[in-house]
Amino acid sequence: MYQGVASWVVYLWALMDSIWGYLFDLESGDIVFAKAADGQWVLAHMHVPQLTAKGEDIISAIMTMIHNGLVFLAQISTLLPADAIELP
Repeated sequence: MYQGVASWVVYLWALMDSIWGYLFDLESGDIVFAKAADGQWVLAHMHVPQLTAKGEDIISAIMTMIHNGLVFLAQISTLLPADAIELP
């Protein structure tokens, strides 16, 4: 049983890794940690990876769908009655 679960976890990880690599230019980002004077590790700086051209298209398409859905909900809400329904 655990071999099957572990295989699916690896498959999902590989799928997410390929999606991440498709949307972002992985060579453009980095995270740097530095050791502080008191011995703790602190985040020195972090550069977020840049979107690829296809990633920008995909994100803009998703945002357009979300926007259209919100507009749809706003238009539907104008059709609802203004008075609350009183229950007997």
